[in-house]
Amino acid sequence: MKQMKIEWIHEGFQEILCSEGVGKVCEEQAKRIQENANSELTSETSLGFSMGGRIVNAYGSKRWMYFVNTTDYATMCAEAIDQALSKAVN
Repeated sequence: MKQMKIEWIHEGFQEILCSEGVGKVCEEQAKRIQENANSELTSETSLGFSMGGRIVNAYGSKRWMYFVNTTDYATMCAEAIDQALSKAVN
């Protein structure tokens, strides 16, 4: 039986990681997480969880990266006490 050799083309993966399609999927998932986390907030005066994204250098190459984070004391408490953001990921 012959062994098969796989040759990875780094430039191809780089193109995929920075593509508009991958960015759109990442943004959709970040929005879903943000909306789920904000739906758990009980404070009506809170700014809610915020979301952002950009292409960054991470893990040795450029890629899309999105994040959802706290914006104020209410969202910090919602995460620290109720894990609102952590639960929203699932």
